[in-house]
Amino acid sequence: MKDQQEAERKKMASQEIQQALEAQTKVIAEKQESVRNDLAQVEPAVIEAQQGSYCFTILDFLIFMMIMYILKTLFSICCAGVLYGVDART
Repeated sequence: MKDQQEAERKKMASQEIQQALEAQTKVIAEKQESVRNDLAQVEPAVIEAQQGSYCFTILDFLIFMMIMYILKTLFSICCAGVLYGVDART
């Protein structure tokens, strides 16, 4: 009887861990999609600059740097949330 109870407890713990993992995986996928969308908006300007068809002004450069800083910060928050089990959306 004791072994059966222990097995049931382990099974329930395993199911809870699996559910938490699935939830975290979903949050990660959503955040990755958000970052991809943000990068997709920045990418055309970067490509134009690399091709030399666009001349960056100081303001353009500052905006680009701000966007990169925001993306880096969001990515760090997302990673910290996953590592420490915190949902950054709340």
